Amino acid sequence: QQILEPIAMLSVAPSASNNRVLPNEDSLDVEFDETSLFLPSRYTGVDRLEGGTRVAYGVRHGIIGDNGSRLDMLLGQIYRFSDEDTFHEGSGLNDNASDIVGRINFRPRSWFDLNYGVRLDKDDFSFTRQEALGAFGNKYLRPHVSYSFLKQTNSSTLVKEFVEEISYNVSSNFTDNWFLNFGHLQA
Repeated sequence: QQILEPIAMLSVAPSASNNRVLPNEDSLDVEFDETSLFLPSRYTGVDRLEGGTRVAYGVRHGIIGDNGSRLDMLLGQIYRFSDEDTFHEGSGLNDNASDIVGRINFRPRSWFDLNYGVRLDKDDFSFTRQEALGAFGNKYLRPHVSYSFLKQTNSSTLVKEFVEEISYNVSSNFTDNWFLNFGHLQA
């Protein structure tokens, strides 16, 4: 079975009057990815508001096999109709058209998962963020490995242009009440 689902969200709001004199303590972190694509505001807190008229659009495609295997994909972007300077440079949201975000989940068997997320620069399609995760096994023994790549956005604290890390984990839910996890993170 296949499902092809175009998705769109129109948000109409007055321009946000984010007063720069007021402190911004809980809306500093703006993470733009496929999970925040269709949210009414990309800010995590209440100190800043995302105003103006904008449309978020994308496509979701799912393939479901007879044996229970799945392949789910999502790709989308946001277009703002106003020229508000709401988000910082490098957030992927600082122009009228946002960066392009997407995710692919592949589960060929119940014991094997692959997941890949990406954010592409809208101008040259270069990678600004990548995440990959692979896991296999059952609840009693489940090793997994993940890789993250992030292009730095804050030029005032820039030490490296890119940050990469890889982690290895082994988890076990050996009883209903006990769970063990061993891991290593290499940055």
